[in-house]
Amino acid sequence: QIKAGQLADLAVLSADYFSVPGDDIQDITSVMTVLGGKVVYGDSEFGKHSPEIPPAMPDWSPARYGSQYQPRPTAKAKTLAMNTACGCASSCGVHGHAHAKAWTSNMPTSDESGFWGALGCSCWAF
Repeated sequence: QIKAGQLADLAVLSADYFSVPGDDIQDITSVMTVLGGKVVYGDSEFGKHSPEIPPAMPDWSPARYGSQYQPRPTAKAKTLAMNTACGCASSCGVHGHAHAKAWTSNMPTSDESGFWGALGCSCWAF
């Protein structure tokens, strides 16, 4: 329990950990981190509270010369890259070239008219 006069360590996240889909958890980052009651990191709207970042040590470190944190692609960007890299000659009538998404999801294969249909899913064939 936090009371007046006490210090708190906390992180303000870019999204609500408990309400985002499972695949999006990996893309959550801290937008503000507080340690010992002091802001030690701030990004986005909290950037103005962030302290100056000290130079990397030792002096000869490659990190002192243009190396910076680069956020990794989001889960959606990875899916797009997989779809682009598919390279198959024909796309599924339901999923296009997103076969990987179809392979990892629950499919209603027992519903013949809804699933198979005239242009139904053919991801199983690739």
